This record gives sequence, C-alpha cells and structure tokens, in this order.
Amino acid sequence: MKRKNIRISRIVFEKTVLHSYFLLPLVSSLVYYLFFNFPLEEIGPFLSNILNVQLSFLGILLTLFGLITALPDTNFTKLLQKYGHNKLVSRTLLLGVISSLVSILCSLFEFLNAIQTYLFIVTFSETLILSIWLYKVTKYIYGKAETKHSQ
Repeated sequence: MKRKNIRISRIVFEKTVLHSYFLLPLVSSLVYYLFFNFPLEEIGPFLSNILNVQLSFLGILLTLFGLITALPDTNFTKLLQKYGHNKLVSRTLLLGVISSLVSILCSLFEFLNAIQTYLFIVTFSETLILSIWLYKVTKYIYGKAETKHSQ
C-alpha cells in the first residue's frame, strides 16, 4: 500500500512539474486576486514603468532561449527531450514571450490597464520557471562534465 502511494505521489509530482508553465501563473494570479487585490494599475509609476519592466523580461526570456538552444547534446539532454521537458521549456517560453508582448502593446497603446498586473505576474513566473530549469540543467550537465574531467 505504501509503495502504491509513493508511486501515485511521484506521478502527480511529475505531471505538476510538466505543467508548471500553466499552474504557477494561474496559482500566482489567483493568490493575488484573492488576497492582494490592490489595483496596481492606479499607481502612476507602475503604468509608466511597466513598459521598461516588460521589455527587460522579454530580453531575459530571449536570452534564456539562446542559452537553452546552446546546451550541448548529451545523453541527459536526450533524456529530457524523451520525457517531455523540451515541451515544458517551449511552452513556458512561448507563454512568457506572448504575455510580455501583449503587456508591451497594452502599455504602448494605453488600453487594458487592469490586465497589466496579471500579465506582469505571468511574465515574471514564466521567467522564474525558465531560469530555475536552466540553472538545474546546466548544473547537472556541467557538474557531470567536471567530475569526468577531474577523474
């Protein structure tokens, strides 16, 4: 019975990780809406600086894309591809870039100011997911390479 519970919890964990590109922004937006529903769009500096912030996030996301595509082709990256982590990265990147671009367009044309806060939360969470994923993958790939070279 205990073994079955461990297996079920592992499956739930794996599915949660593979769908984190959707779950983290959703949960973050719900928490903001339910507990911190302070209208940031009414603050003058938020609306005037959201364009700069979203352009910075767009630059970070595109840089992360470049770093991810430049990862060496190892057995580990093939396993990541086999188990669907490349889909996680591409969907996270796509959602982050789209939310950033929509926010930039809304900021430039000064419409849908109420949605800007949620687009900021989505862009931030997608950038966070990609940064953590890239850190873990590069740490594993280059950590393994260092141990091979040191032996």
